[in-house]
Amino acid sequence: MTVTEYAITYLKNEVRIIETSHRREVLAELSTFKKAIIYKYTEDGFDDLNEHLRVGKGDNIPLFGILLAECLAKLPDFDEIAYRGINLTSIELQRYIDAFENNTVITEPYFISSSSSIYVGNSYGENLFKIFSKSGKKLMQFLSILKKRKSYFVSTADSGFLQSKIIILV
Repeated sequence: MTVTEYAITYLKNEVRIIETSHRREVLAELSTFKKAIIYKYTEDGFDDLNEHLRVGKGDNIPLFGILLAECLAKLPDFDEIAYRGINLTSIELQRYIDAFENNTVITEPYFISSSSSIYVGNSYGENLFKIFSKSGKKLMQFLSILKKRKSYFVSTADSGFLQSKIIILV
């Protein structure tokens, strides 16, 4: 199923919102249907998709995730520093500390919302990460007014999912 077919079949409301809002004018390189997929992810599609990717460790990626990665690939890379707070267990935190100390890149099989603002990034959780983004995508123009405080961009890897060097701020 193509992006267009998916959007026409499952995202009628999102297509209408793109066509009747300021989002129609932004990112001219994207079709309305590609914008609808990104918009769906930023509004209420991120929880289910990211949970599926986390639990499945990136295997059996849902069609929505594949199409989202295809759409995000059309956007320019966000090659700057971003921040993300996250709540981790001591074991999870140690995994990142070990990776940092060993200069190892950790690849996670899901999308991560982050912010170029350390203050917004810190609001996500207790452990603050500084991300040297190489392929994140700026999505602010798709967000509703209420969500603009929380999300700034989504990091993705060559396969469509996250791959950023993560540094822990102490």
